[in-house]
Amino acid sequence: MVMSHTRVRPALLLLVLAGTAALTACDQRSDATKAVDAATQSLHAVGVSPGTGTPKYEAKLKEIASSLSDAASSGTPGEQGSAALLLSQTSKGQGEIAALAAKDLELKVRNQLTLINGLLADCSRHSSASEALESFDPSKDIATFKQLKFEREAELKSHEAALAAAQA
Repeated sequence: MVMSHTRVRPALLLLVLAGTAALTACDQRSDATKAVDAATQSLHAVGVSPGTGTPKYEAKLKEIASSLSDAASSGTPGEQGSAALLLSQTSKGQGEIAALAAKDLELKVRNQLTLINGLLADCSRHSSASEALESFDPSKDIATFKQLKFEREAELKSHEAALAAAQA
């Protein structure tokens, strides 16, 4: 006998729903255990299990920490210990985010200090050059060049006169 597809689908759907309901009813874990399990999964999802926090997950870490507060204060000693361990991992991730921000700020400050030191060195060089230029008096050299120019012009005129006389 061949079953039609329309009968199989409702039966299959009913079987799946019954199985889901049975599995849901079987979950007899406490709320603290569920919170610890959910926090563990969330920590692994953001990659903080080894303690490497990144700024984009800061809000998620705060959310995980707040979800564990009840589990850390109530429940069995095992649940409390697990929640405390997860809270410490969450805090470590948040601390690493703050440390990363501090390191970035320190790097910016060091770069600015390097820039300021360079500008101070430039200012010192410019100040030394201006002092040297202030002490330089070119008036003697200018007078010497004027005298040489006058002598050369007189010499040129005498040569031009000699050339004119030779051509005539």
